[in-house]
Amino acid sequence: MSQVPTSPDTAVGSETPTIELDQLPASEKTRDVEPSAPASPPATDTKYGWLVVLGCFFALMLSIGTTTTYGVYLQEYKLVEFPDAASSLLSWIGTLQFSMMCFFGIGVGVLCEHFDTRLLSALGALVSGLALVAASFCNSPWKLLLTQGLLYGFGGSLLYITGLTLPPQWFS
Repeated sequence: MSQVPTSPDTAVGSETPTIELDQLPASEKTRDVEPSAPASPPATDTKYGWLVVLGCFFALMLSIGTTTTYGVYLQEYKLVEFPDAASSLLSWIGTLQFSMMCFFGIGVGVLCEHFDTRLLSALGALVSGLALVAASFCNSPWKLLLTQGLLYGFGGSLLYITGLTLPPQWFS
């Protein structure tokens, strides 16, 4: 059954179908869903907050520290491991490591909004640790590009971004 709406902005003669609530199926009647309450922020200035800061310190030390001390790795690679390799090729390992950490950081920021940061930090520690262990078995520079450059860059970005975003939540 159609009814003519009584609003003044409709044209004369145009009909709009009206559906009564009794005519709707039961599944359509129960669509009212209350929005979930936002998560409450953590209590500020607590001992647990200082433990979080300590954990973030170690995460940043592992991610940024390993990346910024690549010169130590480069010296070992050039003098001992790969003396015949070009210095520019070996330098690309550290460059790729830092740039991938920054590049993947964009996506990790989005992941921090959707997943638990403890899970992301644990995944970052696992990936970056395994990347360095895998790099220790590499016998050519291109394998180091993949392990220490690309894989460690991804794991380091997980540690870096979570280490930067957690401490401000615990202090006012």
